[in-house]
Amino acid sequence: MTGYAVESHIPAEHFMSSLTKVSSTTRARHRAWIRRYARGVWRAAIEAGAYRTERFVALAMVQWPGPSIYPAMSCAETLKSEEPGELKGAERK
Repeated sequence: MTGYAVESHIPAEHFMSSLTKVSSTTRARHRAWIRRYARGVWRAAIEAGAYRTERFVALAMVQWPGPSIYPAMSCAETLKSEEPGELKGAERK
């Protein structure tokens, strides 16, 4: 069985946790940026020949950006995605 990996990095300025003190508008703006970025990463993978998947595994590793008094697990957030293999605006070849 062969496969591929898609890797992305979210810059520290878009990092948020459930403990981050920001307005709901700022939180929404950061989430929107991350969604646009993730769609672009997947779009590039599809254009490079990535094949449609019916099943997938998402491994998310999170590192707190800098020293913190909070435990590492406090930065884990829920991963949300569209249906597997579906990406709006991406053309399949």
